[in-house]
Amino acid sequence: MPKTLPTLLLCAFASLGVQAADPDCEVRVSERKLAGAARASFVKKCERDAPGK
Repeated sequence: MPKTLPTLLLCAFASLGVQAADPDCEVRVSERKLAGAARASFVKKCERDAPGK
Protein backbone atom coordinates (compact mmCIF):
# COMPACT_ATOMS: atom_id res chain seq x y z
CA MET A 1 0.00 0.00 0.00
CA PRO A 2 2.73 2.58 0.79
CA LYS A 3 4.16 2.22 -2.73
CA THR A 4 0.77 2.59 -4.38
CA LEU A 5 0.25 6.32 -3.77
CA PRO A 6 3.56 7.50 -5.27
CA THR A 7 2.99 5.24 -8.27
CA LEU A 8 -0.50 6.63 -8.84
CA LEU A 9 0.76 10.20 -8.54
CA LEU A 10 3.56 9.53 -10.99
CA CYS A 11 1.13 8.05 -13.49
CA ALA A 12 -1.24 10.99 -13.10
CA PHE A 13 1.48 13.56 -13.75
CA ALA A 14 2.91 11.56 -16.64
CA SER A 15 -0.47 11.40 -18.35
CA LEU A 16 -0.93 15.17 -18.00
CA GLY A 17 2.24 15.75 -19.98
CA VAL A 18 1.16 13.41 -22.73
CA GLN A 19 -2.30 14.97 -23.02
CA ALA A 20 -0.76 18.36 -23.74
CA ALA A 21 1.31 16.90 -26.58
CA ASP A 22 1.32 18.12 -30.16
CA PRO A 23 -1.35 16.23 -32.18
CA ASP A 24 1.23 15.30 -34.84
CA CYS A 25 3.45 13.79 -32.16
CA GLU A 26 0.50 11.87 -30.75
CA VAL A 27 -0.19 10.35 -34.16
CA ARG A 28 3.43 9.30 -34.55
CA VAL A 29 3.45 7.77 -31.04
CA SER A 30 0.29 5.80 -31.84
CA GLU A 31 1.80 4.52 -35.08
CA ARG A 32 4.86 3.28 -33.19
CA LYS A 33 2.73 1.79 -30.40
CA LEU A 34 4.96 3.22 -27.66
CA ALA A 35 4.02 3.18 -23.98
CA GLY A 36 5.38 4.32 -20.65
CA ALA A 37 8.80 5.93 -20.49
CA ALA A 38 9.48 5.31 -24.19
CA ARG A 39 6.28 7.18 -25.08
CA ALA A 40 7.08 10.12 -22.80
CA SER A 41 10.63 10.35 -24.13
CA PHE A 42 9.48 10.21 -27.75
CA VAL A 43 6.80 12.88 -27.24
CA LYS A 44 9.28 15.17 -25.48
CA LYS A 45 11.80 14.83 -28.31
CA CYS A 46 9.10 15.17 -30.97
CA GLU A 47 7.79 18.40 -29.49
CA ARG A 48 11.31 19.79 -29.06
CA ASP A 49 12.13 19.04 -32.71
CA ALA A 50 8.76 20.21 -34.07
CA PRO A 51 8.99 23.07 -36.57
CA GLY A 52 7.73 26.41 -35.35
CA LYS A 53 8.47 25.79 -31.70
